[in-house]
Amino acid sequence: MSSITSQAQILPSRTGHITLMKPVKENDTDVAILRSHPEIRKDLRYYPEIFSPDDARLHRESRAADPTLHNFHIFQIQQPNGDREEKATTTLFIGTAILHMNELHRSCEAGLLITPDIQRRGAGTDVLYTLFSYIFEELKLHRVYMKTSSTNVAMKAWLEKVAGARLEMEEREGWLDLIDSRGFSDVSGYAILDWEWHGRVKGALESRLGSTTIVRDMPGIDR
Repeated sequence: MSSITSQAQILPSRTGHITLMKPVKENDTDVAILRSHPEIRKDLRYYPEIFSPDDARLHRESRAADPTLHNFHIFQIQQPNGDREEKATTTLFIGTAILHMNELHRSCEAGLLITPDIQRRGAGTDVLYTLFSYIFEELKLHRVYMKTSSTNVAMKAWLEKVAGARLEMEEREGWLDLIDSRGFSDVSGYAILDWEWHGRVKGALESRLGSTTIVRDMPGIDR
C-alpha cells in the first residue's frame, strides 16, 4: 500500500502499451501543445487559447510543490516492427493525468487529457484502468471523482457505459467559458467507489482491454 501523499514514479499499464511517469521538463512543450489544442479546449473551455512552454513549466512546478497532487505524463510504448520482444522501444507523449488527494476521506478527484490523434485508438481505457488500479489497489482509496463538460456526450457515455461510473452531480455554469460569450459552461460529475471497482468496473475494463474491438475514447475529464 502506497502512502497517499507519496506519488509513484512510474505506473506501467496492464497491456504494456502505456506507461504513466512523473512529469519532467523535457515534455513542457508537449504539454503546452496539448492544453491549447482546439479539440481539447472544445470540452475544457476554461483552458486559455495560448499556453506556452513556460506556462507549462510553471504549471508543472506548482503541481510538484503540492503534496496533495499526484501528477503524471502519459506515454505510449512503441515497439519497432510490431515486435513486443524487441528491446529497442521508444515512448511517445500522449497526455497527462492528475489525482487530487483528500487524505481525510480517502478519496481523490481524477483528471485526464489525451492527445486528439490518440483518442480513437483505445488509449483512454488503458490509461483509466491503470489509474483506477493505482487509486484502489495501491493507494487503497475509497472513492474517485471525475468531472467533464455536460456537453461532452461521448465522454459521459464512456464513463456511464464502459466504466460504470455513477452520475452524482450536474453543476450549472460551474466552469468558466473562455469560448462562449455566455461566460460559463455546465459540468457533470461522476464517481466510482472501491467496492464498485472490485465488484464490476475492473472486470468490465479488463474485458474491453482484452477485446480486439477498438474503443473510441474522448478527451476532457477536467484538469
